[in-house]
Amino acid sequence: MARLSSNSHRRRELWGFIFWIAVVPIGLANVPTTAVAQIVMATPAVSASDDEEKNLGGFQVQVDDSLETSFKDFERFAERKDWEKAFRAIEEIPSDKRVGMLKASGGMIVPAHSLIWQVVAELPAEGREAFRVFFDAKARELFRQIEQENPEPGNDVKVARQVFDEFFLTSVGDDAANLLGDAAFEQGDFRGAERYWRAILDHQPNTEIGELRLQVKRAIALLRSGRAKQFAAIVNDIEQRFPGEMVTLGGQDVEPVEFLKSLQSDSESSESTLGESNEEPVLAEGVLPEDTPIAWQVQYLSDAGKKMLDQSVRSNYWYRNGVETYVPPFTAIGGRLICNWFGIVFAIDVTTGKLQWRSEKFDKLNSQFGQMPHSQTNIEQFAVVAGGNTVLAISLNPEKLNNYREPFRLIAYELDTGKERWNSEKVSSLSSESFIGQPLMVGDNVLVATHERNGSKMTLRSLKLSDGSEDWSKELGTATQIQKSRRYQQQNPVPIFLKTNDAVLVLTNNGALIALDSLGKEVQWILKFKGPPSSAGDNFFWYGNEPLEDVIALHSQGAILEEDGTVYFKEACSNELFAVDLSKPEVVWKRPVEVEAVLAGVDENHLYVMTREMMAIDRESQKLRWARRLPIVGGGLSTVVGRDTVYVFTNRGIYCLDKQNGDQKAIYRGADLESNGGWIEVVGDRLVCVSNSTVTAYTPPWVDDSQNSQSDEDTDSTETSETSDAAKDTSG
Repeated sequence: MARLSSNSHRRRELWGFIFWIAVVPIGLANVPTTAVAQIVMATPAVSASDDEEKNLGGFQVQVDDSLETSFKDFERFAERKDWEKAFRAIEEIPSDKRVGMLKASGGMIVPAHSLIWQVVAELPAEGREAFRVFFDAKARELFRQIEQENPEPGNDVKVARQVFDEFFLTSVGDDAANLLGDAAFEQGDFRGAERYWRAILDHQPNTEIGELRLQVKRAIALLRSGRAKQFAAIVNDIEQRFPGEMVTLGGQDVEPVEFLKSLQSDSESSESTLGESNEEPVLAEGVLPEDTPIAWQVQYLSDAGKKMLDQSVRSNYWYRNGVETYVPPFTAIGGRLICNWFGIVFAIDVTTGKLQWRSEKFDKLNSQFGQMPHSQTNIEQFAVVAGGNTVLAISLNPEKLNNYREPFRLIAYELDTGKERWNSEKVSSLSSESFIGQPLMVGDNVLVATHERNGSKMTLRSLKLSDGSEDWSKELGTATQIQKSRRYQQQNPVPIFLKTNDAVLVLTNNGALIALDSLGKEVQWILKFKGPPSSAGDNFFWYGNEPLEDVIALHSQGAILEEDGTVYFKEACSNELFAVDLSKPEVVWKRPVEVEAVLAGVDENHLYVMTREMMAIDRESQKLRWARRLPIVGGGLSTVVGRDTVYVFTNRGIYCLDKQNGDQKAIYRGADLESNGGWIEVVGDRLVCVSNSTVTAYTPPWVDDSQNSQSDEDTDSTETSETSDAAKDTSG
């Protein structure tokens, strides 16, 4: 392919820096920054038909209808091989107009620039050659701007982006993509860098940059983005296809396989060095013997409060929200466990069980129990996260717990003292917003979703942790309200955030998965799938003493997990479990599950899904490997996945199941037989169980004996002097 001599020195200069950043400790290189270039997405190469979209329902995303019309003109002419008219049509959509979203096939909604690029890049040979003839002179002239003396800062990237977006199939398209890949890598956008270099290999087979060089660069980017399997596959491919060949990186000739393997070893070593500890975390294993020590227990629902709640539930057998089986959300940080119980946030020392602080007296809720079983409040909306010295809770004032559609507030507390730092109700721009979904801390900011009090339009906001002021906001789309039970009202879905190495994912729990960049500012793609059924106009029916539906009693929530570059998710009120390859992106597989099922865990082989039974599903084949019925009666569906055992907290104790076949190894009865079961998690040297009335910690057998002894001594001395009063006296 013809080359420009233009940027060879500048590319070598930049790749010298890339070589340097590749061999420094991974912790220094993997710093989240603002990406400098639009990312090419591997999107479906055809736009979607209305038939593909009409039955999906659920979350609605605005698309650019006028742009879609122009783009379909291009597709129509290209299909007829009327190339001149096709390219005239595409000229009417320059890169600065390729904004907004367009529908693609497979349920994808993508940025317009990504879809248009992909369709052009996948033209047949005749169309590719016609494109080159039509646009090559214009592209080369534009690319020469990079040669100018003393260019404006960032101009080379700006020009390269335009060439890449509009003229990738020309003779300078691979140069533009290579420059953008280098720039993305330099700024820590490793996934974006890999996509640019892969685009050259996929669509510019005659590039003079060299396949081996591009594959090595891809491998480094994959390693930096934590995709070990893809990295290993490329290293193996290089070893098989390029034996004995050398590649020049940073002015040095290196043997690529040896270099990449040493880089992997250095990265693993630096990760360990830069971590909080060089020790591997202790992995749970074996059964819990009956003499497993109870380290401590904090009772937040008093005996008197429980009687009041039980009486209220018995008196309100209609229109129930499952409050009697609700287990509060929690988080753990720095040796503390923090819970959010209907707006009362409290922190416990994990080692001693000492109640360190709480936002209100526990018994303040007692006066609200009379109306709570039929409250209009979405009790699944409470959330809590912590990072640095900040605790963030999505809460209600307990006195407003039963108000009709009272907006949920975002409240920041000091981690050490529990002192309230700020409350969104007192921030003028946020006072009318209701916060929903567990917040995600990103640097000095927090990403959180909101909707108006009586609205369903979902907005993503970035707020400063220091004072709650808003940096920016972005409308994501409009949710379809859901009705979990025929005896309960419609409510907004509760979204879930997941931060990967270089992206922020939002599972809407409404028929859409949204991928944003590492800062959450730009939408990369949206995967639409079947949303919840519409219940508009449905009547409410109730019958005396009819048991709660499982989806209510178990407080089934959506979940999203990532492992080896694949995300697995299951939405609330959905009967499908998905596996999605993030690198493409595309659905790898989906399989039916019960509506009330919750995705609770993942390991190297299995997904663990819970209803009233625990199921192990093969990650590759999606086949059910085993299932075990358990006495699960309430919320907090979760599991600890150990080395050889999975642990589940029920109202009859902690079940220890064999990972390979689900056989029951043992039942440890523990101290929560009066509860409904709930969350279970390893926190430090404790196995912590959060039920609908207590928080209990055990000292498991896999913890070092000497550590056990010291922890027990500390706990014993504290419990006798302070913890008993703080934990048992729930009145204040």
